[in-house]
Amino acid sequence: MNNLEHVMKFACHQQPGGHVCGFYVAYHMVLAMELVKGNPEEFEVGLRPLNKDELVYIRERTTAFIVDQVIKLKGQFHLDDKTMVVMIDKKML
Repeated sequence: MNNLEHVMKFACHQQPGGHVCGFYVAYHMVLAMELVKGNPEEFEVGLRPLNKDELVYIRERTTAFIVDQVIKLKGQFHLDDKTMVVMIDKKML
């Protein structure tokens, strides 16, 4: 039987220290979703830190999603107060 081996020879998108790791996750999720429309074999992992404009772009897209789809009453993921109360009550039982 072959032993499992941890392979770490892959390109890695280098992140600077700090609090931007979530933005790197969002950035790669956006890239992956765009690949669904195209050819997934063309995906390449970035090797440099994201620049300020790329981070601003991700922040703007994330904010727009939260405002349009979560906060707005007609948003696909909006959860009104009544539904939340019912969900909390069921979890407490």
